[in-house]
Amino acid sequence: MEYFTERLTTGQLNYLKALQSGTSRICSKESLVTFQLKSSSRIARIKQSLEEKEIIEIHRDQVQIIDPVLNYWLAIADRKEPDS
Repeated sequence: MEYFTERLTTGQLNYLKALQSGTSRICSKESLVTFQLKSSSRIARIKQSLEEKEIIEIHRDQVQIIDPVLNYWLAIADRKEPDS
């Protein structure tokens, strides 16, 4: 999975983490700061790029991560303990 994520930008990974977290207002000021997304216009570019890479699907206003393994990895990635 790390090989896959190495091909994504930091902004794309942060957006996917925000999406996976279930936050309903990714473009809110709080979410922009929490997930280091910078601006709503940047989010629009990130979404377009991730959709073109077939990582997310956008239906109306709903955005979903297509790959359930990636979704699971994002859920546990921040909880991993550092290597000793």
